[in-house]
Amino acid sequence: MGNAVISTHQLSFSYRSSPALVLSDLNLTIGDGEIVAILGANGSGKSTLARLFGGLLLPTSGRVQVDGMDTLALPVGWAMHQHVGMVFQNPQNQIVSTVVQNEVAFSLENLLVSSSVMQHRVQECLELVGLSHLAEANPHELSAGEQQRLAIASALAASPRHLLLDEATSLLDDQSRMDLMDSVQTLAHRLGLSVVLITHRMDEVPAADRVLVLSQGHLVFSGSPADLFAASERLSDWNLRLPPLQELALGLRHAGLDAPLGLDSASELAESIWP
Repeated sequence: MGNAVISTHQLSFSYRSSPALVLSDLNLTIGDGEIVAILGANGSGKSTLARLFGGLLLPTSGRVQVDGMDTLALPVGWAMHQHVGMVFQNPQNQIVSTVVQNEVAFSLENLLVSSSVMQHRVQECLELVGLSHLAEANPHELSAGEQQRLAIASALAASPRHLLLDEATSLLDDQSRMDLMDSVQTLAHRLGLSVVLITHRMDEVPAADRVLVLSQGHLVFSGSPADLFAASERLSDWNLRLPPLQELALGLRHAGLDAPLGLDSASELAESIWP
């Protein structure tokens, strides 16, 4: 798994508006270069955990450490986006510029990066997400999928070690979601990023190396995608259900066929049974 670069120790959190704990006594690690999906039904605490990773919220008790830094001890105004690049559910809420390349440059301007370095970095990030041809476009005129790619490029501009996507595919159609997941996997491997996928979509789980499941603020599962799909009898307890492809694979296994769990497509499943 590599060195643990994001970790929590007995982490608990509650909002000031309510004494009830949203997260309770979490202990977890995310390794360098690891893709981790954090899964859970609505209200499980996964988006709160994302904001704790990014320093947008601070623990009520326990601690969060990112690259060896305790978020409770960071100076006011510390640029956490240099460590954790965050992409949220609605990319339009993150757009601050009227030109795509200026949007990517925004975080670099705040870091007082020189214009020559900034120009190179903007071009590099747009190329990474396949938006070089839209550098002069208006971000508000892009498709939803293109806007999410722009949000990723903007998050990558500050060269973070970790990329966190908080329900970033929820407004996309199925094909756009799968295309974005493919791009995220490619970026993670190419750049050596650790990636945290916050999602309630079970069909996005195969993109991850490891899955963590939250239920009512507690960590109730940690394992591979295949391990999660094999634990199908427990999913209903967490208000989750198998995606159709994995239901098919599990049915084939029950019928005596050696059908692997955790594959990305029906064609892969077919080839694994009838090579």
